Amino acid sequence: MRRFCRPVAKANLSKLKSGHVKGVKLETLDKICAVLDCKPGDLLDHAPGEDDPSG
Repeated sequence: MRRFCRPVAKANLSKLKSGHVKGVKLETLDKICAVLDCKPGDLLDHAPGEDDPSG
C-alpha cells in the first residue's frame, strides 16, 4: 500500500544531487525510499571524514 505524504522540496533534492548537503532528515530519507522502493542502505555510503575516528 502506497503512503501519501508531502513531497520533498526541489531545493532539497537539488542539494542532495549536487552533494552540497551535510545531513538528511530521516523523514526525507523515508520519502525518497518510499518513492524509489528501496532501503536507506541502497542510497547511502559511509565516507570517513576528519572528525570520524574510523577515518
